[in-house]
Amino acid sequence: MKHTQSYKNLIQYCLDRELTIEVSYEGEVDLPPSSNFHEIVDAVEACECMNMAMFDGEKVVGWAFVISGLDEEESVADYGISPLLEDWEADYSRFMRGKKL
Repeated sequence: MKHTQSYKNLIQYCLDRELTIEVSYEGEVDLPPSSNFHEIVDAVEACECMNMAMFDGEKVVGWAFVISGLDEEESVADYGISPLLEDWEADYSRFMRGKKL
């Protein structure tokens, strides 16, 4: 399932690639690496601003800063440049362009 809200789309994109996601706030881990979509979304939505780190096993393969109260397309406010996040951004942009046609 594709989500229009960017942070939910990113979470699902990562989980579809068998990655886990850790959610933190101001340096404190709220949710250790998880593959449960609903747990991750709940942790992200617990505060206005959260950090997500994406893991492939023990290796961090990307990060994103999420502001859940922003426009659905802007809720991923920043992310680290990595192949994973560049591929996600291209996929999400194509998906959203198709929704606006």
